[in-house]
Amino acid sequence: MLTILFTFATKSVTSQNKHSNKIKIGIGAEMFVSGNGHGIFYSSQIIFSRERISLSVGPCIQKRFKEISNAKVSVSYQLTGTKKDIFDSRTFGSDEIDLLQLRAFGYVNYIHQNHLSYNAAMLETTTQTINSNDWNSIRLSTIESGIGIELHVMLKKIHIRNYIATSIYYRLNYIAVMYSDKCASVLTLGSGIIIPSFKKQLNENKEENQNSRIVLPNY
Repeated sequence: MLTILFTFATKSVTSQNKHSNKIKIGIGAEMFVSGNGHGIFYSSQIIFSRERISLSVGPCIQKRFKEISNAKVSVSYQLTGTKKDIFDSRTFGSDEIDLLQLRAFGYVNYIHQNHLSYNAAMLETTTQTINSNDWNSIRLSTIESGIGIELHVMLKKIHIRNYIATSIYYRLNYIAVMYSDKCASVLTLGSGIIIPSFKKQLNENKEENQNSRIVLPNY
């Protein structure tokens, strides 16, 4: 199902349509956590959008060790709210956008050789009475994917994004003595902001500069 969603979103964003403009580009940042044992992550994204579909991609930083070791790709589809493109500079920051917007989304997150969170490492330490592994230094690679619902609060300058998803993770280099599972279903929670476009503000500043010019008469 997630593969179908990504395929549909990619084709929708990249395909040509005479009734739509070119792809809009925005930026975003978020904080999210899931039950995969790696803890909280911070992520920045570049967002490509057209009509109701958006595609975002970006690196992630683990909160505990401040390392960039994974990348996240997600797609979302607008379910409710105005039909106006929220990434269109002509509607960004205007009253044409509804205050709340509900979207369905899916994501894939690949974590490469990263540490466990503090709580996960302590859990492995206390449950492994025989094995002497240092769980604070062990690195694991994990792939995680999920689908869920996100709620956008559409403010004038930024959009606040909150979401919840059901996810499945799989450890690529699982250690057999671990207390946690190699593959499991978990819950993912996240929150962030989106800046859809800078074009409108730049155009307004340009018009103000042009209007403020003083034209001296010729003598």
